[in-house]
Amino acid sequence: HTYYYNLRTRESTWERPASLGGPHIYTVGQQVEVWSNGQRVWGRGRVEKVDGGKVTAEFSLPRGGIAKKELPAGHRDLRPASSPATWSDEEKAAYQRWFD
Repeated sequence: HTYYYNLRTRESTWERPASLGGPHIYTVGQQVEVWSNGQRVWGRGRVEKVDGGKVTAEFSLPRGGIAKKELPAGHRDLRPASSPATWSDEEKAAYQRWFD
């Protein structure tokens, strides 16, 4: 999760401040990451629907499951997907041992 802290005012917030571009604007098909409370992990997925200030996203869980959530666009459990990481062959093998 990301929160924002203003050094000058000493205020913190989960909402992305206007000085950093304001809230994210999501579009259907956009790649996102959604926090799974049950598995305590970020899952990669995509936006299926945007309705007013709500975003519905389907995302993958580590053990192969699929989940879906509807969240407010500014919710701390929803964020644009980060660029895919480039893993070494050793890292890929370790991941497969741990999660497959």
